[in-house]
Amino acid sequence: MLNIYNIVSKKFYPLDCFSNLKNSLDIINNYKYKRNFFPFPIMFPILKSDEVKLKKKNNIDIFYKNTKICNFVIDEIFNYNLKKKIKNIFFTNDIKHPGFMKMNSPDNLYLSGNIANSKEEIFIQILNTKKFSFVQKLLKPMNVVAFHSRNIPHLGHEWIHRYCLSRFETLFLNPIIGDSKNDDFSERQIIKAYKKYKNIFPSKRVIFYPHYCSVFFAGPREALLHLVIRRNYNCDSMVIGRDHSGVKNYYEKYAAQKLAKKYKKKIGINIEYIKEPYYCKKCKMVTNELFCRHSDTFKLFISGTNIRKNIIKNIYDERFIRKELFI
Repeated sequence: MLNIYNIVSKKFYPLDCFSNLKNSLDIINNYKYKRNFFPFPIMFPILKSDEVKLKKKNNIDIFYKNTKICNFVIDEIFNYNLKKKIKNIFFTNDIKHPGFMKMNSPDNLYLSGNIANSKEEIFIQILNTKKFSFVQKLLKPMNVVAFHSRNIPHLGHEWIHRYCLSRFETLFLNPIIGDSKNDDFSERQIIKAYKKYKNIFPSKRVIFYPHYCSVFFAGPREALLHLVIRRNYNCDSMVIGRDHSGVKNYYEKYAAQKLAKKYKKKIGINIEYIKEPYYCKKCKMVTNELFCRHSDTFKLFISGTNIRKNIIKNIYDERFIRKELFI
């Protein structure tokens, strides 16, 4: 549902459909969709048991719960073993990578086609969010830097946000809400925390809207997709930090920054390459290597995973998170 929403709302522009095999391979191999830059394949896996039914139809109605969200006009059902391209997409050969497991069809079958008879208002009602064009118009006149996360804000994030506000007129807090991992923060937790958090800043300089999107944990390539999305939001720049969209230990700490630098001109948005903040026991504050020269022995790096675990165990540490966000 979320991929359909982002195609219909044009957040995935220039992607305008679930692409066929030829276009999917062009995205995977060349970062291109119909001659335009597009970095990540958005695919529609199906099962063998669905194939016979779908071959008899030109189109199908797609529902979310009991609400019809679109009519899907079938272009082709194609057979492809995505394992051949796992390294290109996820920079690993591990078929247990959670993003690959989500995207991969166990029967190597995918559906391509156009979305018809759908309006963004349907998704706005379901998700209780704002129209994409409303947020675009809101951001366009400003000098905006976007911040992406799938965690509640901690003091490492706050350091980045204050740094960004020293360089930009407006900070766009745009955390991702989607079909994430079971141990990630819930939609309710993230929205509740950010609504509280934004109030610590001047109201006219910080804008918060959640971004509803599937999560693929694809590290560097998914970071490029997030840059394209924030370009479409009319942001001037976006933060790419440590292990952007990563999971477990699949990616090097700054792999996303490295790939983003390579494709920056083609993406069409400026990038803030920020080294991760940490708590320095000497400085007695959250900082980063721009302002702190103490050795690693004094550094406590901030982990969203550890903060989640501490919240579950009701262990509060004032060095890493504000008390009012310890939810």
